[in-house]
Amino acid sequence: MPPIADTVQLASWVREARGGSEAALTHLLRALESPMRSFFISRIGRRPDVDDLVQNALLRVHRGLGDLNDPNRLKAFAMRGALYELQDFYRGRYTPKERLFDIHEAPEIYDEPEVAGARI
Repeated sequence: MPPIADTVQLASWVREARGGSEAALTHLLRALESPMRSFFISRIGRRPDVDDLVQNALLRVHRGLGDLNDPNRLKAFAMRGALYELQDFYRGRYTPKERLFDIHEAPEIYDEPEVAGARI
């Protein structure tokens, strides 16, 4: 795990990422991943949802880089995005996207077109 970059380095990466540097954007997001992961683990524990929350918070940062007025405030900007993701989590936005089933009681699979069409 890379060490957390200082504010000056993060601000430099923000400027470069805004200019189109993929490498700077990668460094920037990797530097923010660890503190965000720690933030979510401290709030909800070690759950599989932590990975999704970190990913969505980093996506928020990526999309919002153009709106960031002061590159020196990136950490606060990023953690605010993480807080919003956590609020969405508690509000129930993160529900399972797939219906899971017991492998011993698998759902029926219909091969006949008229039966399969009836399900739709």
